[in-house]
Amino acid sequence: RDLVRSRGLGDVYKRQVSTQSTGSPLHLHHPPSNTMGNSQAKDFLAKRLKAPLGHQMILTADETETVFQRYDENKNGKLEFHEARQFFLDVIQILRERGHWLFEGNEEAIIQAAFKKLDADGNGVISKNEFLYHHNWEFWTPEEEKKWMLSSAFDAVDKDKNGLITKDELARWMEATLGSAATHKVLKFDDQNEVSALDETFKRADLDRSGRIDRTEFVEYFSKGNLKHVKHICQVAFELDRIEKDLKE
Repeated sequence: RDLVRSRGLGDVYKRQVSTQSTGSPLHLHHPPSNTMGNSQAKDFLAKRLKAPLGHQMILTADETETVFQRYDENKNGKLEFHEARQFFLDVIQILRERGHWLFEGNEEAIIQAAFKKLDADGNGVISKNEFLYHHNWEFWTPEEEKKWMLSSAFDAVDKDKNGLITKDELARWMEATLGSAATHKVLKFDDQNEVSALDETFKRADLDRSGRIDRTEFVEYFSKGNLKHVKHICQVAFELDRIEKDLKE
């Protein structure tokens, strides 16, 4: 807990949310060249990727056509999966550089879902018309975004990596997120029963009453919060995990 506080975890998140909530563009370093040597396409994309949230990308119709042409490497008028995959990877990299925490080891699932959405006729390629039709893309819904983030955060909270979260592991995460006092605060209910916030949270998340929280239960329970809240708690999980890994090295 003290370690997390000393690293300014809460302040990191507050700075990020303060910037994003205004809708102002976030600072972006010039991205490195990608493995396909299509750095110009990525640079063009980075300058026009304006949406402050991770689930949308807003381009004009002309900009969309330019993006299509630059990622259509063999110039056959369609994006095959490997070409579209590079486009999605570049989008992910740009968003990651802008401080978004959605993408933690689940890139391929996101790419598959996004490709399926753009490939409207399901023929395995994205035609120019399909690509242009989605000039204001919603690659995934906010609900999907929350669930993807939480599924990744589960691995960070699951300290011993056995696929189940214990009450001690949940406490470690809640204390980093809320502080010790709020985590162990005694709550009173109508029946006058008293229980700590930690115990009540664990009880509600442990849907099958097994004494452990699995990934499905974790995602289902914590996705009830709004997108801003879920981003916050996931970021804390990722930062806590990163700090502990750094200490072991």
